[in-house]
Amino acid sequence: QQQQHQQLPHPKYHGDSSFPDYAAAPRGPGSALRQLLSLPSTKLYGFLILMGALVALLDTALDIVTAAMLSLRQVLVGASDLTGVALLLSILYTVVVLGLAVHFTPIVSHRAPGSGVPQLKAVLSGADVDDFFTFRTFVAKGLGNVVARGSGMFIGKEGPFIHLSAALAHLLLDYIPQFRELKDNHVFLEKINFAAAGVGVSSAFRAPFGGLLFSVEVTSVSYLVSSYWSNYAAAAAAAIVAFLVLSREDYRWWPTDFVDSSFNKAELAVFLAIGVCGGVLGAGYIRLLERAVQIRDRVAKHLPARIANPLVMGSLLATVTACVIFFVGTPLQVPFRSSVGDLFCTCDPSTLSVWGQDYFHVTLVLYAITIYLVSVLCTILPISAGNFVPVFAVGAALGRLVGEGMAEWFPNAGVEPGAYAVVFGAAIVAGLTRTISVAVIVFESTTQLAYSVPIILAVGVAIVVANQLADSIYDSLLHIQQMPTLPALATTGAAGLLARDVMQTNVVCVPRHCSVNMLATAIHHQQPDMPVVVVDTLATRRVLGTLEMEQVVRFCAQVAFHGDPLRVGVSVDLHNQLSISKGRGHYLPARVKTFLAQREQQRIPRELYFGRSGSTSPGPAETPDGNGGMEAGAARGRAVRTVSSPNGRIPINVQSTTTIRRPPRSRYPQQQQQQ
Repeated sequence: QQQQHQQLPHPKYHGDSSFPDYAAAPRGPGSALRQLLSLPSTKLYGFLILMGALVALLDTALDIVTAAMLSLRQVLVGASDLTGVALLLSILYTVVVLGLAVHFTPIVSHRAPGSGVPQLKAVLSGADVDDFFTFRTFVAKGLGNVVARGSGMFIGKEGPFIHLSAALAHLLLDYIPQFRELKDNHVFLEKINFAAAGVGVSSAFRAPFGGLLFSVEVTSVSYLVSSYWSNYAAAAAAAIVAFLVLSREDYRWWPTDFVDSSFNKAELAVFLAIGVCGGVLGAGYIRLLERAVQIRDRVAKHLPARIANPLVMGSLLATVTACVIFFVGTPLQVPFRSSVGDLFCTCDPSTLSVWGQDYFHVTLVLYAITIYLVSVLCTILPISAGNFVPVFAVGAALGRLVGEGMAEWFPNAGVEPGAYAVVFGAAIVAGLTRTISVAVIVFESTTQLAYSVPIILAVGVAIVVANQLADSIYDSLLHIQQMPTLPALATTGAAGLLARDVMQTNVVCVPRHCSVNMLATAIHHQQPDMPVVVVDTLATRRVLGTLEMEQVVRFCAQVAFHGDPLRVGVSVDLHNQLSISKGRGHYLPARVKTFLAQREQQRIPRELYFGRSGSTSPGPAETPDGNGGMEAGAARGRAVRTVSSPNGRIPINVQSTTTIRRPPRSRYPQQQQQQ
């Protein structure tokens, strides 16, 4: 067969009609363009550009609806000159709208509440999160976030919008036939998920490069460098579409007019202290959130369900928040974009429409405390809520307060209070998320690099301080929601460890050829959730693979109660000598299992597994099974038949009278079909 394989004609140089003549194919501009458009990489980038454009349009539409709802709230509150009536209308509006979000979001989809970033991180780590990219989740996430923000509560959109972008990408893959093949390629699918996270941040803050870096830092455990280009294509498309749709004033998220000479080198000490405070406040936010979750669970356990209902808790929170908002005034009634943007200005705050009040410093303190506490309580409600923008607003208010104090204490130093608001906002968000991409997002959203050195300094210090106090907000939410993920392992003290220092030596294992009694003994001594390790012999203990406990229990039950369950007409000796191995690929991700199964179907029939040809010593030949694992075959020249039992597949060594050899793989599909 090898000699015949070498004598086969090459399609490029021979005119055999059974092979395609590539040399005779038309080579024109039209055919070259069609071939270029049919390439999978071309479809991938076309899909990413389309996704980025749609995400930008979706962000614009949701912001318009949210602003309209907040304007409606101000109109209702200002409809009456009586303070009591206005307060009652404010409470009624907030309770009704927030109650709608609390009731609507979890009913439509149980994956819609929360940020969405921790779940996406779990997905990219290899976990299977059900109903995370469905149409119901997409609708519940988008409308739930809009309604929750429109109620006047202090909720961000960064995390939910990342989830929205990823869900939109999967919906496009499902409903557009031209892109369905991208979903079958797991490398492309992973690139699309990374790009969706980046484009979500890019659209939310008009920061394409910051969104790209944010997706790398937050959602990925390991990152393919080739994903940078795909991530950039989607983020750039979103930025360009947003620039074309919006005006220049609306496109610039928080415009500033700082100059390079507006701070002195001596102020770096103050910015260093701001970084420390930002790290402490960011870690304190996480600790407060964890404590709030514990109290919520304790209340739900000890109080009746009618009182501990999320709708009741949300109504109480909305009532208290509405009262605080009403008495504090305009800064808490307008969107974050307006209130925070005014804190960055270089003018006198008394001239601002939002903050132009007599007690400016007191208002700043009340603004920061209210948002800090209410944002934590909103996170534990079953609504679509983010934390990035509210925490940034807290830092901006405190930074403006520090800047105003510095300007009063050093009137001749040329202190810019608005710049302190920018630096403090970046520092506290860095302490919350543990990402240096926050600095890039601030650079792009403020269109300023004048304070790049203070921002970089404060962000780095905040991350170092917060790492000593708590996990990041996303890791904490992963732990609270009990989502599976690959944690970041600490390297301190691990440099001198060897593999034997962390291995378990008392592993329950069975030899490849064993009896049912040995399997029953292994079941008795092994933990319920642990697999049974299969070795070649108990003397050498060379691992061949693992067996799921459920499969072993099922097989032993069949033998005990139904005699021989295999019913194949092959005599088995009295000791039930079996060769059970399910092995090395048992814990491979689902995409690797699918690939191995598809490749095996193309190579040889599933019911035959062949031994290693040319082996010098009789050993097990490992070939992929249908479940993505590895089944141990017979020695060379012997076939192993996989037979089906009523409740599972158990491979058995059957010494055949003939030797089965695998034909060489052909480079041409037609020749492979003939063989």
